[in-house]
Amino acid sequence: MVKNRLWDRVSTFWLCSIIVALGIHAIAFAAPVAKRGEVLIVRNLVSADINVLSSNDGKHSPGFERVMLPSSGEIGIASETTEDLSLLEDYCHQLKTQGIAKLCSPNYRYSASVTPNDSFYSLLYGLPKISANEAWNITTGSNDVVVAVIDTGVQYSHPDLESNIWVNPGETPGDGIDNDGNGYVDDVYGFDFVSNDSVPLDENGHGTHVAGTIGAVGENNTGVVGVNQLVSIQALRVLDASGSGFTSDIIEAVNYATENGADIVNMSLGGPGYSEVFSEAISLAGTNGVLVVVAAGNDTTNNDATPSYPANYGLSNMITVAATNEDDLLSSFSNYGATTVQIAAPGEDILSTYPTSDYAYLSGTSMATPHVAGAAALIKATNPELTALSLRALILENGDDVAGLSGVVATGKRLNVSAAVAASIGATPIPDPTTPALEEISIRSAKVGSRKYRIAAIASDEDGEGVSDTNLRVDCTESGRSRRVLRRTGSSDSRGAFKARFTFSSRASRAICRVTAPDDEVSSRRISFKVRR
Repeated sequence: MVKNRLWDRVSTFWLCSIIVALGIHAIAFAAPVAKRGEVLIVRNLVSADINVLSSNDGKHSPGFERVMLPSSGEIGIASETTEDLSLLEDYCHQLKTQGIAKLCSPNYRYSASVTPNDSFYSLLYGLPKISANEAWNITTGSNDVVVAVIDTGVQYSHPDLESNIWVNPGETPGDGIDNDGNGYVDDVYGFDFVSNDSVPLDENGHGTHVAGTIGAVGENNTGVVGVNQLVSIQALRVLDASGSGFTSDIIEAVNYATENGADIVNMSLGGPGYSEVFSEAISLAGTNGVLVVVAAGNDTTNNDATPSYPANYGLSNMITVAATNEDDLLSSFSNYGATTVQIAAPGEDILSTYPTSDYAYLSGTSMATPHVAGAAALIKATNPELTALSLRALILENGDDVAGLSGVVATGKRLNVSAAVAASIGATPIPDPTTPALEEISIRSAKVGSRKYRIAAIASDEDGEGVSDTNLRVDCTESGRSRRVLRRTGSSDSRGAFKARFTFSSRASRAICRVTAPDDEVSSRRISFKVRR
């Protein structure tokens, strides 16, 4: 977060002052498009016969007729395409000149007006910059798409957010019972991992601002609008009132999102510490179809040389986002990286929702990230079958090339949600990454004390790469005067490793051990060793 200009109370007088200051600007519309080879006419009462295309089973529509453009030979026009509307206009002129048509015009194509009526829409430069208006001609979003905001919490009662907040369908509010059995009591809107309760309210403002960019309600005559006018925002609080938090809470939140229906995760947070456990949680989210969008950081540094996390984990289900300003220039505060940062989005002077039921301008890669997460949700609404890898590819392949971003972010692009949404229609899903299949378990022993031994195992796939999160069981049988069977269970780590310690009986002369993966029906060879003092 770089700049923070709060609108504590936005009065009617203040808004009117803004309108006067901005003045009235001419609105530029896209070039008109008409149906190929067709005009609409109102016929003169007495006219010659023409080629009528009826829209009504052989009967022309009341008041007007649809008329097909004749061949070029008959009217002297070189082409029948409508790239040049003058062809149709020339034909209309001929029909009027010949007394056939009283009125005539091309059959223009119109679209639903989806520019929202939200009060401050004109102040949201980021949405036109990423072509959100054009995307909304296809979809304005869906409440079936869930975006987890892992942040400082969300003011889920905000009037511009309330109807787009995720509600846990399996939980009964306020009964003190974990109704859905997910390990969290009364987690109706998400969870607060800082206070360890079910009230993930925002005590800082950052998370509510992020949520508004993703999905402030559209067409409600109120405040702002998000990239999605319809969406479900899952509130997961991991940062305290000062805006800081611990990796443990963030990992728990990622796991919660993965297990409770999130399609996309927004993490506008970061720091310098690498955590393989954190990386593993994001990777596991990917195997469950979750796209994770993260901020590049606000240190004006090159992430290729100075890593920031989670931005630099570089996993296949992640997008790392830099910030640009209204002029499509990299923001002065934004981190960058030709290999570690994938794309840029508007992140400077962004207006969005803010506690308590207010609005604020904030700047940072934290503000750029929800533009991309919101774009992913809009794509998912268009084509629900798309995977995390599909969403990632569509966003990165369909951005706008920006000269100032070449060599600064990997794609050299700034987000274009309209192009990505259009490309998603009929797109074939890319399979999400999967956990490699367990092929082999190796085993070895090491003496660590008097009658104390460590049994180490490695679970690996057919390429010899470690397989993580595999349930393993170690069984050791004592021989000699003792016949005990000792057992330890656990899961392999990110390298496929698992270690268990045993203290054998003084009556045991030998031990025979084996490691088994019960879920995969794979076992190691048996090893036998003397038990020594």
